[in-house]
Amino acid sequence: MSSELIDAIENLRDAARYNYFGKCNEGEDFFTGLTVALNSLTSQWTEQSSRADALSVACTRAAGEIEDADSSGAANLEI
Repeated sequence: MSSELIDAIENLRDAARYNYFGKCNEGEDFFTGLTVALNSLTSQWTEQSSRADALSVACTRAAGEIEDADSSGAANLEI
């Protein structure tokens, strides 16, 4: 996972650590909703990042296999 994404996730998590909206019902309700939304967002980002990393590995592996097959085929061409 890129360091920029990790920093962004941590910054979002930090935003939900303290209720800056007051101890009134509206402030508590807003903070609760914000916390749920930010937790969901950071969870989705983490999951998508992991999937992107796995896809990157698979693409790199596939590129190597294609290159090997191309080299093997070229070596067997008759001149």
